[in-house]
Amino acid sequence: MVVVGCPPAADTAPRVTSAVDTDVGSSGASGNVVIDVRGSSKDESVCCRRESHFERVGVDMSGESLMVDVGKCRHHCHHSSGISKKDFLELLSDYEDIDPVEVFLRQRERHASCRAPSRCRPTEVVLERHYTPGGPVTREVTRHCGCRRPPATCTRLPRHVTFHPGSPHQQILDIGRCAGPCAQKDDSCLPLKNRTVSIDGPNGAEVVSVIEECVCSHGCYRMVMLEEVYDYSELNTPKIKTIDVGQCVGACTKDQHDRDCVYSDQSSPKCLMSLMFQVRGCVASASEQHFYRSEDGTAKSLASITECSCH
Repeated sequence: MVVVGCPPAADTAPRVTSAVDTDVGSSGASGNVVIDVRGSSKDESVCCRRESHFERVGVDMSGESLMVDVGKCRHHCHHSSGISKKDFLELLSDYEDIDPVEVFLRQRERHASCRAPSRCRPTEVVLERHYTPGGPVTREVTRHCGCRRPPATCTRLPRHVTFHPGSPHQQILDIGRCAGPCAQKDDSCLPLKNRTVSIDGPNGAEVVSVIEECVCSHGCYRMVMLEEVYDYSELNTPKIKTIDVGQCVGACTKDQHDRDCVYSDQSSPKCLMSLMFQVRGCVASASEQHFYRSEDGTAKSLASITECSCH
């Protein structure tokens, strides 16, 4: 078995020493209680770290399993199990000039991985390419982790990925990611609009999809897809006409399946029995035409998707 690993990150993060940083034995609780009255956020990286996580990506040329360390972000600090009343009173007597509430809050939150509402997430990602008898296989590998505060609403956040690491074509690109809560329970924060950019690779130009906008949706939904044409409708002066032709993406959920009501309650519009159609996929259910003229004056039209559904 061949194992490809990312070298373990050295624990170079300095230990932040506060004005008062004392270990106090906690009766009835395992471990020590650490008081950090300054509460600096610089020590969060000590608890949020990258750890090894191996995935099988196939076999190598000799037929042995090819394992790659893709890494993952984990919390390495344990939550405090509390402090006894006796120990807490002794602690207060030692630090009479500090607000008791502040001391209590600091000893309780000191061991959290990232202070709420921050989360331990990847901060550096590389796209590695590994070769197998079936062809090249790419995997995203987490190099470093850190505490990141989640947005209040669904929005696009930066996501920097290194392409072709360790080569003359190495390039860091912000491909974006969608994150944040949605008002509807079943919705998720998903890409609404993408664009493509080209980067140089060993075999020429490569196309990478980059997220530009996000939206709350679920299952089958419509994404923005732009098309540009020259429009000669006004004399011989062409104008660039940009049309959002749209595209249907996503997987169909149960609530998006078309149904035929075969038995309903006569006293109300409620359907008591229905037949579900066989779903073929997420496709256009409504469209509209956009008109323009070509250079020779011919009238042309371009259809754009306005709604998507499961058929």
